[in-house]
Amino acid sequence: MNQFYMVPENQFNQLLQMVTELYQNSGKSKAKPETELLTTQEAAKRLKVSSKTVLNYIELGKIKAINFNKGNGMRCRYKIAKEDLEAFIKSKRY
Repeated sequence: MNQFYMVPENQFNQLLQMVTELYQNSGKSKAKPETELLTTQEAAKRLKVSSKTVLNYIELGKIKAINFNKGNGMRCRYKIAKEDLEAFIKSKRY
């Protein structure tokens, strides 16, 4: 049985933007769909650096990440695929 849900237009647009962003970034990441996603804080802990340093790495393109708040006027909220963080660590680019 199909179920329908009503959501406010702004929430629908945010969800649509997130799905679009994930689709557009799908070719940029080596992560599998079922991969574990890490916060910048979790990545910082694994790298033994600050969260700000992780954000700098993301902005410089050294770490691949998905911005879940892109286009909705909110501050960036990045998630990093565990595989991408491991690839970054192996590359020794920090």
